[in-house]
Amino acid sequence: MKRAVKIFMSVLSILLLCGAAKPEAGILLLVNDTIDLGDVPQDSVASAPLPVTNTGNAPFVITSVRTNCSCSVGSYPHSEILPGDTAEIIIKFSARDRRPGRVHKYIYIRSTSSVPRSVAFLKANVI
Repeated sequence: MKRAVKIFMSVLSILLLCGAAKPEAGILLLVNDTIDLGDVPQDSVASAPLPVTNTGNAPFVITSVRTNCSCSVGSYPHSEILPGDTAEIIIKFSARDRRPGRVHKYIYIRSTSSVPRSVAFLKANVI
């Protein structure tokens, strides 16, 4: 009986180490991880798409999009992104009450994919 348990545990360990038990998962790929809005006039709002593609073999859902500043916000699709499909996150940047100069912000994307956290960047020049 002990020998059977040892053999079973050995076979199970080998299968796990070799990756035989890999589950299907979606993979979030940022087509471009930087949005460059260029020159943005003061007291205006600029927006740009941030495309994401599912390169995995199962669907995933974007669960949140946050930024490190209240001057920018992201809207995203709440439906599943199927394997091979591309969706767009729309990033809006408000230059209202901003001083002229270069702006660098982070965009944090959370999803149910095998890459649960992704980071993109927003660049602009307020004029």
